Amino acid sequence: MSNEQWDAKTSTSRSRPDWASGLGEHPATLTILEGPGEGKIFLLKKEETVVGRQEGADIRLDSKEVSRKHLIISHTRAGWRLQDQKSLNGTYINGVKVHSAILRNGDRITLGDVVLEFKDAG
Repeated sequence: MSNEQWDAKTSTSRSRPDWASGLGEHPATLTILEGPGEGKIFLLKKEETVVGRQEGADIRLDSKEVSRKHLIISHTRAGWRLQDQKSLNGTYINGVKVHSAILRNGDRITLGDVVLEFKDAG
């Protein structure tokens, strides 16, 4: 298993609210635990990150079981919020199907045959 790090795309045209000012200092991460790309680590450095199979996704997962635009992870006042984007195979957190949820440190997110682990460094 490799420990490569990948930045999710970091361009944003609007200014960040005060509560999001520390976003880049200690970014949260998603690590691929199972599936294509196992071992890759992605930094969540944007207020909103698109995860999916499509070419333009901020975090691109190379699996036919992952929808083109599978989910969005947003940094909010309440924490990191995951929102399924009407994906075909659904999104599961710790084995429970969800449409929207606040992520907790250590959560395992399943998208088809890909399992990600969420870590919040903040």
